[in-house]
Amino acid sequence: MKNHARLWTNLLIGLLLDIPLVAILSFGLVAFGTTFLPFNLFDIVSKVLPGKIVITTIELMVKAIRGLNLGSTDTAAKTAERMMAIILFSVIALILSELFIAITRRASDNQRKTILWGLGFGVIAAVLALLLASQDQTSLSFVTNGLWLAVVFVVWGLAHGLVLARLERIETLHRPLAVASDAGSATPVSTPAVVSPAESLSRRQFLAEVGGASALITLVGIGMDVTIGGRGAATTSAVAAVPTAATAGADSAVAAGTASAAQTDASGVLAAFGTRPELTPLGSHYRIDINAGDGPRIDEAGYKLAISGLVSNPVQISLSDLRSQFKPVDQIVTMSCISNPVAGDLISTIRWTGLGMQDLLALVKPTADATHVRISGADGFFETVPLDVIQKDPRVMLGYAWEGQPLTQNHGFPLRIHVPNLYGMKQPKWITKMEFTNQWEPGYWVVRGWDKDAIVRATAVVDTVAADHPVTQNGVKLIPVGGIAWAGARGIAKVEVKVDDGTWTAAQLRQPLSDQSWVIWRYDWPFQAGAHTFAVRCTETDGTPQITTTADTYPSGATGIHSLSATL
Repeated sequence: MKNHARLWTNLLIGLLLDIPLVAILSFGLVAFGTTFLPFNLFDIVSKVLPGKIVITTIELMVKAIRGLNLGSTDTAAKTAERMMAIILFSVIALILSELFIAITRRASDNQRKTILWGLGFGVIAAVLALLLASQDQTSLSFVTNGLWLAVVFVVWGLAHGLVLARLERIETLHRPLAVASDAGSATPVSTPAVVSPAESLSRRQFLAEVGGASALITLVGIGMDVTIGGRGAATTSAVAAVPTAATAGADSAVAAGTASAAQTDASGVLAAFGTRPELTPLGSHYRIDINAGDGPRIDEAGYKLAISGLVSNPVQISLSDLRSQFKPVDQIVTMSCISNPVAGDLISTIRWTGLGMQDLLALVKPTADATHVRISGADGFFETVPLDVIQKDPRVMLGYAWEGQPLTQNHGFPLRIHVPNLYGMKQPKWITKMEFTNQWEPGYWVVRGWDKDAIVRATAVVDTVAADHPVTQNGVKLIPVGGIAWAGARGIAKVEVKVDDGTWTAAQLRQPLSDQSWVIWRYDWPFQAGAHTFAVRCTETDGTPQITTTADTYPSGATGIHSLSATL
């Protein structure tokens, strides 16, 4: 029974010492930009896990988010990843704590030794933390980061020693003493009561005291996170606009297929009420990457894009030179994650600004035997792009701005690539280096089992049945139905809608913003009361129909007919 109580006491002490640790590390991230180790640990584990486990987890996560209607998929998935990261870190910290507590309570024979052991435990934990943080790309200062983590973990370990020493003192004072009776037998008597008020606490009272201190530290840490984080968001200054092809007067640099805003109304087709915006708002573009946190934090002042390998002119070039030495290129681009299910929200359209990859090739001059370029991001993500794709398509670009604003940290600052017709899994962000080679190499997600080519699959989606916004034409009440269709850079020639078991009927198409953007479609349906199902399909510019067979996202992207039911 005593052993059982001791185990529960050890577990409680570990929990009370470990919960504030996560709050303090979170405070450091918000206040100073230091490493949040749970994210580092999760990123490392996710990179070494077998691809099948990672893929299965992703698929289950997306299905759960959609099935439970937990909001935008990228935000909910990132929240789930972060929760898993905190749980994983907390479990490991608790295991380490329990091992230390069990060994110390069994082996230490005096309070001073217990405190010194706690200090040693903290030093060992600090070394492990610094090793874990050494892989980090998000800390602003190595010195500040290292000092913060060292102090936090040494204090954490010392707290273990102090708590255990105090607990040992209390248990000793309350332990019955054996004295000789007249009969010669040992008779237990109580510990002498000559103790200070602080020492007169029972073990339960002491643990309650530790629990109160733990709760206070945790609440203060969380409160500071919220306060500092909120103030930082409120006072963030506007980011200077980046010159675009239009503002630079470089009309010839505007990529083929890009349309001006005035041209988008040429069709005269109005989007049905409830259709998603034709251009995704800057802050709403989906975000999927391999980082539990916000991704690498790269200082522009020290940034250099390193280009090496099979080139005649290897260079290290700054972001400012990439902006100033090359004509800016504007493209309106729709991009989708390969994990996006049919009608999912992991797809967005936004205006990119950057430089053409063909111009960069002209600078570095690949040698005759170069066939591919391996592009690597600061987060460890990489992909291999065939040189002939770049040489044949002037739309392949390195983007450094969206909607005239520099890329944000969590969307790949300072540089990301866009290759038309491919899912986002083939397009690295936070690009730091390029190596020209004479062979193909499977990229990050290809190694883990996803499609080698990852060419986007045509899809059509019903966004809305606008029953509350009918129109009347020739005395007939019509219900606008609308949505988007997309086939990468291959274009959409036709969208058709079918209501219930009726025939497929052509919808109206808006002029797309570019040859790489989705198309907004609209179908005005003659109203009939009752429950109805509206299905949609599309055909590519060359006459290729979309794949109607239902398939999951893995390994090549989702396919199938989307439909939306409504009672009118």
